[in-house]
Amino acid sequence: MFAFCATSRGGIELPELETMAAALRGAAGKPVIWCDDQGRAGFVAATAGILAEDVFDRQPLTSSTVAFGARARIDNRDEILEKLSVPVCEWPVIADSEVLFRAYLRWEQDCVQHIYGDYAFAAWHRQSGKVVAAIDHLATARLYYSQTAGRLIISTQLGGLLAHPRAARDLDLKALGLLVAPKIEAGSTPWQHVRALVGGHLLIGDDRTLDIHRWWQPDTAIRTRYRDPGNYVLAAQEAFDRAVRARLRTTGGVASMMSGGLDSTLVTATAARQLRECGRGITGYLSVPQPGLKCDTAPGLDADDSPYATAVAQMHDNLTLVKLSPAGTCPLEIVPEIHAASRTPVRNGANHIWFAGIWSAARATGARVVLHGGKGNATISQTGEEAPGDLIRQMRWRDAARQARLCIRADGPAAWRKLAGELAGQRGRAWFRRMRHSPAGRTRPGTELLTAEFRAAHASSLESFARPVSDRSGQIDFMMVPGNQWTADAAAQWGVEDRDPTGDRRLIELLLSFPLEAFSVGGWPRGLARAMGIGRVPDMVRFRRTRGAQVPEIARIIALHSARYRDVLEVARGSAQFRSIFEGERVRALLERVCTGSAGPAGAPTLDRVADVSLFLTGGHA
Repeated sequence: MFAFCATSRGGIELPELETMAAALRGAAGKPVIWCDDQGRAGFVAATAGILAEDVFDRQPLTSSTVAFGARARIDNRDEILEKLSVPVCEWPVIADSEVLFRAYLRWEQDCVQHIYGDYAFAAWHRQSGKVVAAIDHLATARLYYSQTAGRLIISTQLGGLLAHPRAARDLDLKALGLLVAPKIEAGSTPWQHVRALVGGHLLIGDDRTLDIHRWWQPDTAIRTRYRDPGNYVLAAQEAFDRAVRARLRTTGGVASMMSGGLDSTLVTATAARQLRECGRGITGYLSVPQPGLKCDTAPGLDADDSPYATAVAQMHDNLTLVKLSPAGTCPLEIVPEIHAASRTPVRNGANHIWFAGIWSAARATGARVVLHGGKGNATISQTGEEAPGDLIRQMRWRDAARQARLCIRADGPAAWRKLAGELAGQRGRAWFRRMRHSPAGRTRPGTELLTAEFRAAHASSLESFARPVSDRSGQIDFMMVPGNQWTADAAAQWGVEDRDPTGDRRLIELLLSFPLEAFSVGGWPRGLARAMGIGRVPDMVRFRRTRGAQVPEIARIIALHSARYRDVLEVARGSAQFRSIFEGERVRALLERVCTGSAGPAGAPTLDRVADVSLFLTGGHA
């Protein structure tokens, strides 16, 4: 982790670096401070101590030409060190940050084309004063930047950047309002003058000018074709296994966020197989509903994934399944702590009941890595076909009928019930007309809570554009959906690192070379992932026809804590910033509907987001 500032005018002083150093969280030791002799640039850097090689980390790294800071896990470090002609005997004592530094000294900004892994870095060139910063392909690491008061400030943590004495701390009310819709624009943060570097992008400039451009331009041309569909499975499995293995590097234990779905169970089961080779185990954490609370689920959604997760655990003797429930916890208890640590609202406070529970429990048992399969729907388990609704919007009736049959085969009654409900009756006809004439055909949940002035000012941002994930450009867009900057920073707050093998760059680039039919092996949507799961997850998971609901009891949790929600919203209504975004009476009415069970499926999640933003506006974290 690091924080950095530069100015062409000189005058950077030790106190401003010390304030940033004090704000960095999750460091294994005291941050090291470095300042240019002429006061034109300064670094604050520390290691999280999650990798074994971190004990050799000596950041910030400097040469006669460059000063450098990074947060890095380099998956092809041996390959890079070999290319750089580093003696093999030195490899074990070189930190990943130094691997990245040496790669930068050799290739400068083009080093990102050679490096695979999760990383963020900033390099300052002593002679020219040029700054080069970059983020990995999906922004799995975080990197924030701001040009303000004659300074370019960059940090891997919002807190580190905002601690700089000259940092502008004006809130971005547009971004906070859109969060409720929910809509997150690329590069946005809750802070008007602070941006997040988007995945696969480079930043080049100084305190006056910035050039930001995309370095990751994956090739979507079909380059891999096999006569035998099984070869697609073998190729994908090899790349997936490599991606999982690369993410097991840690000084501590390994845990996973494991539902009963295909992606997270494949990640967990594969990790268990690999860890067994060295006599280690893995803990899979499963979110289950709070006992005694009614769960709201739609057809095709299960409130409790326990039967599926339990079946996976029974296949692997080194996989321990731990079930976590809210146990009376309210999101209002969790999000203020996250606001203070991560300096951002979290988009879905209800989900953070179990996110925080998993991160906390994992760290308490010595784990430093928590695996998940967040990008699986766009990579290994994409359907291989467009959704029936997308095909209907395009008037492709025959393709829509064929795909509807496949979806019913895969998902059972839930598939045709959803489609029939959309098309039936007057509401269905209105829906169909909207499908024909609008890109998305629906109003984003929460839009009605925004003031008329806010909706008018940001109408284009509130529009929904739903491109099929199976479309190649849409697939890449889905993978690169911004999100990390609006979630809790697990490394900073709990000292654990989230890692997603399904978002591995080499895996993604391989899958993009496949034709779409490769993902429907055996005539099944998600057929590639189903085939990859043979011998790893039970058939009841591979051919599951339902999905798990996320915090299905959230409406009842809100009702149980309704007095606290009323207090939070009442305090927020006294804020001019809140009133510029939300219609207070509509928010109050939504709370009452949620508490009486008449708000509909989107009601409780929407109210959860409003409460999150309200606490952020009034909690003193601004």
